[in-house]
Amino acid sequence: MASEEREITKGIKILDIAYPRLRAPDLDVVEEFFIEFGMVRAARTETALYMRGTGPAHHLHITEKGETGFVSMAYYARSAADLETIARHPDAISGVQDIDEPGGGKRVLLKEPNNGFVVEIVFGIATVPELPIAYRTPRYNEEVMKTIGNLKRLQLGPAHIRRISHGVLATPVLRPTMNWFRDT
Repeated sequence: MASEEREITKGIKILDIAYPRLRAPDLDVVEEFFIEFGMVRAARTETALYMRGTGPAHHLHITEKGETGFVSMAYYARSAADLETIARHPDAISGVQDIDEPGGGKRVLLKEPNNGFVVEIVFGIATVPELPIAYRTPRYNEEVMKTIGNLKRLQLGPAHIRRISHGVLATPVLRPTMNWFRDT
C-alpha cells in the first residue's frame, strides 16, 4: 500500500501550457481583441470562443460567455498514461473525461487547495496545420535605407502568436502554491 500511495502522490511532469480558460460577457469584443493581438479564430460556439496561433495547437485560449473571470489553466500531459496517474491525485476533482469541445481530447480536472484554482491536465487535443506568416519589407527613402543596412532583418506586419509560453496566477500564499504545482 505504501508504494501505491507514493505513486498516487508523485504526480506527473507536464509538457507545456495548453491554454487559459476565462469568461467574458461579450465574445465579439474578446474575438476582436485577440485578432488585434495576433491570434486567429479556431472555432466558436454560442457559448465559447477558441483562439489559435500560427503553430499546430488547435487553440491557445478559450473564452466562455459569462460573468468576467478566470476559470482554469490547462497544461498538456506527456501521455494518456499521465492522465490516468493524475486522476488518482488527492486533489483531482474529475477522472479522465472526454473534452466535448472543438479539438476534442481528454482531460483531468484538479483543484489547487491553497487558492481554489482549477487546473486542467489535457492530452490528445487535435493539432492543425501551421499558418503561414506574411511580413512586408519596409519602403523608406534612399537616405534611410543606407542607415538600415540589411533589410531582411526588418519585417513589418501584425504580430503573430505561435504559442502560449507562460502564464501568471496571483496568490497571497506563494510558498504553499508553488510547492503544490511542483509536487503535483
